[in-house]
Amino acid sequence: MESSFEVFEKTKDRPLHEQVREHLRTQCLNAQPDVALPPLRQMSESLGVNHLTISRALRDLEAEGLLRVVPGKGTFVAKTEPSHQAIEMVTLHTNLQDLLDTSRHTFKGMQDGLTEGFSLAGSTLMVPPVPRADTFLQGLKARQVAAVAFFGFGYLSYPNSFLEAQFIHEVAEQVPVVLIGKEHSLLKLDCVYCDPAPQMRTFLEECFEQGMRRFEYLGANDNQPHLKHRLWAFQEFLLSHSLFWKYPTENSNPTSEIHQLLDAEPEVIVVSTPYKAHQLVVEAQQRGLKLGHDLQILCFTGSLEEVRAIASYVTVIVLEEEEVGRCAVHRLSKLLEGSDKPSPISRRVPGKLVRQDAAKSKDAL
Repeated sequence: MESSFEVFEKTKDRPLHEQVREHLRTQCLNAQPDVALPPLRQMSESLGVNHLTISRALRDLEAEGLLRVVPGKGTFVAKTEPSHQAIEMVTLHTNLQDLLDTSRHTFKGMQDGLTEGFSLAGSTLMVPPVPRADTFLQGLKARQVAAVAFFGFGYLSYPNSFLEAQFIHEVAEQVPVVLIGKEHSLLKLDCVYCDPAPQMRTFLEECFEQGMRRFEYLGANDNQPHLKHRLWAFQEFLLSHSLFWKYPTENSNPTSEIHQLLDAEPEVIVVSTPYKAHQLVVEAQQRGLKLGHDLQILCFTGSLEEVRAIASYVTVIVLEEEEVGRCAVHRLSKLLEGSDKPSPISRRVPGKLVRQDAAKSKDAL
């Protein structure tokens, strides 16, 4: 194992500690259990890497269970458990906080949904450009990952979007894959996603039956796929009732956007994100509007905890993202067991509608 350190080559496309970690992971997977690693100083000299970087990589591998530290004796390759098949969640592309929060909830659901014989290898963040599929598959093999849940796809523009789809397709030819998100137009693969549109439609129809006719949407410029779907569902409701969306859609200033929206004196506002909902509630209160009477607000969130400060003023659709994670890992487990047919399925997980009055209850929080 010591001599293999000499073949390590640094590149500029990834953080150094990740390169060291992947290199050491490969060495550990190819080594016999209980083999001792060289002293840290020797490893640093062999790899030509600062000992702090190596220490960070070793801590990651210890957390994954590939290494075990024996105080006073050293670091050893851990015994692997061949009966476990590892599943990994890969976030393809995001620098957006709300999507990262979504991935966190989904990953927790995957952890909770694991059954005996399966383990979660971890969560990998992959930023553009996507790697070569053969390189990625080699990494999966080195990490002993048997199946992948892809999260965060569909955010790239052409031609990167095509390269992304091609990459996923090539990976899916070699290992079981489940997409976490809406179905991909270019791929016929298993898909699990949270769809809050029916709950939003229920809320809007109730408002319409109560005589409300002025509906607006805050977040028109959102170019994220999951936010676009919410906007499209809102527009379908308006069309079905021959209503018009009066608010202008082009405004890059969030504060001005809210001011203009409230100047139109809407009765109902659908808000795309919790952050914008907070801004809207504050401005509406400053104008003296009675929320729930003068103005109905609907927003989306991964958990009521995220909107605790405004939960008593708005109706919320809680996105069951943890359930999405549980469904994804269940499907991958079945595919690995061979107990489910490989034909693509699409599983929609509905949201949970928590009305404004219910949100006032401490039990709801």
